[in-house]
Amino acid sequence: MNPKAQEWLQALEPLIICKWGEPDEAWLEKRVGLITGSKIGAILGYSNFKTPIQLMNEFRFPDEVSPVEKFSSSWLRMEVGTVAEEPIRKAAEADPARPGQYDTIPNTARLIQHPEYAWAACSPDGLAWSDELGKCLIEIKNTNVNTLHQYRTEDGSPCVPLTYKAQVLWNMACTGADTGILVANFNGDIKFRVITKDDTDISMLIAKAQVFLRAVETQDPVMLMDVIEGAAMMNKTMNELFRKSTGAEFTVCDPELDSKIEQCIETKKLLKELAEKKDLLEGEIKKVIATGKVMETEKYRVSWGQGQGREKLDSKSLAAQHPEIAKQFTSRGLPYRTGLRLTQRKEK
Repeated sequence: MNPKAQEWLQALEPLIICKWGEPDEAWLEKRVGLITGSKIGAILGYSNFKTPIQLMNEFRFPDEVSPVEKFSSSWLRMEVGTVAEEPIRKAAEADPARPGQYDTIPNTARLIQHPEYAWAACSPDGLAWSDELGKCLIEIKNTNVNTLHQYRTEDGSPCVPLTYKAQVLWNMACTGADTGILVANFNGDIKFRVITKDDTDISMLIAKAQVFLRAVETQDPVMLMDVIEGAAMMNKTMNELFRKSTGAEFTVCDPELDSKIEQCIETKKLLKELAEKKDLLEGEIKKVIATGKVMETEKYRVSWGQGQGREKLDSKSLAAQHPEIAKQFTSRGLPYRTGLRLTQRKEK
């Protein structure tokens, strides 16, 4: 093994929290209360599986974190991902197109603590050494062709999904790697993405993680608005945060806020007009394609999308035939807030 790679492994040894070979339950338990690479994506609002509010509740009430239930969707994702990692790693290392012609090195660590911040850790999928790229952090993703578009910009240039870029940068910070390499398997077709170390981006991630922890400590979820990236997730989080109305009424004197409300009203009006225009245009197109499946014009190809029918519970029939059973399994949800209502105040 390269002496520099050996020196790197020796430096990581005191930081190992959990090693491969320990049960999954031990690894999951030790991750509770730590911000890891996958969690930083959730904090920033990139995760499809967990919202910032849900993650905040986990940190507030760590004793209530439920273990991963065997055969659940979470368990299945974890098992499939773990099993797939090794063959993908081997295929990637044998690929002559691998960045920097890196060579993987033995990694006994399943969970490594950040050398400076005790609340930060990562679970590296692999470590490698390259004479060109130095200490390499390997992140492996087993995905499908339907997500290939996430690895390309609109003009076809290679890019990295934001959630994975944040994860790789976080893991690099924890391990001290010089380079991050994302290895994505698309049904046997491997794509490599190189993430260079950027101290500015890493400092930003650390700062946002610290804001998240302060929000947990002060029990102030509004602070998450300074952390979340992306308007859609920010809006979703606010809806989740304020599901229960306090009933409070107050007045704010803020010309900038008035300007944003005015812009929001105009934007909603424009969206309504555009939606109506879209419906009108789609109606005209559908009249021509009618019951046909595919229609081609001089410039375009138009086809009907079709989804499979879904099974659903017929609650009305159940209530009619078995009213007691229906009543037994019916509960009323908590009050919640709907969308914002924006109206012009009448001058007094």
